[in-house]
Amino acid sequence: MNNIKPIDGEIVIDDTVEFQEKVEFQQGISFTGTPTITLEDNTASALDIKEGSNSYMKFVTTNSGERINIAKEIYSTGQPIFISTNDANQTIGPGANTVVIFPDIPLVDQGGVGYSGGTFTINSTGTYLIHVKIVWSANATGYRNLYIEDDNGNFYGNHLIYPANATTWREVTSAVAYLSATDTFQVKVFQNTVGNLDLEGSIQRYRTQIGIVKLF
Repeated sequence: MNNIKPIDGEIVIDDTVEFQEKVEFQQGISFTGTPTITLEDNTASALDIKEGSNSYMKFVTTNSGERINIAKEIYSTGQPIFISTNDANQTIGPGANTVVIFPDIPLVDQGGVGYSGGTFTINSTGTYLIHVKIVWSANATGYRNLYIEDDNGNFYGNHLIYPANATTWREVTSAVAYLSATDTFQVKVFQNTVGNLDLEGSIQRYRTQIGIVKLF
């Protein structure tokens, strides 16, 4: 069977069927029992899922080079993703732990994480990857601290720097944390210079950023 185009009715296959070329389905396809799809061995394109000439997913069975090539973006509504960027400076006074503020409207919000006034709220229990980037204004004195703290007093991704010269300093921290629904956390900073420092936001590449994704 080289080129099958099923009609609008139903086709039932009770035994093994081998397709050597293209198969087109005009409606849905359902499997019952425990079917197996077996691909040709040692083939650069054993199965290619396409739309027109655009490949979406290709199965490669070449010996010692087996892989699945995914050519399009993967979007999952089941795994919450949250990304926010602050495009304004935030002034941080010396000697106090200060909550980092992000815009109330994030760049990306696929659900699962809420935000308001510096506090993130977890809506879906699971393991999360949290990544934060900040840039301090130029100053060579004291030290800087960036960390994540949840409402139970747990600390994640604690990062400390001692600037060596009076230039802007980037701090980045990442943490993997198991968080339950209704848990909250904040991103906090500390600096102990003799005056105020800014978290830079006016220059695009310096802007304070956070990304949160639920891993599982």
